[in-house]
Amino acid sequence: MNTLQGYAMTVRRNDLLIVGPIMAPNHASALTMIRQLTVGWNGSVRIDVPSAQMELFQSLISLNFHEEERPPVMMRNGDTLPGERGRLYAIAAQAFG
Repeated sequence: MNTLQGYAMTVRRNDLLIVGPIMAPNHASALTMIRQLTVGWNGSVRIDVPSAQMELFQSLISLNFHEEERPPVMMRNGDTLPGERGRLYAIAAQAFG
């Protein structure tokens, strides 16, 4: 298959690896990307997972991740965020803020 199925990246900040954004067709693909991006990393890993992605959230809990905080998402003059939110498994907003 010669079609892009997903995208993921990391940003390193000293001994912290920040994973995101992640766009994937399903939670299993997102989890595979997370595993590939973090293999061999011995420092802390941060992933900002949208609250709608509970299946990925539970999978990360089983891999010894834990929830630190839940930053609010705020919107004005709209009901939903734009884009294919069902394919968004991690965000990058906190990584570069």
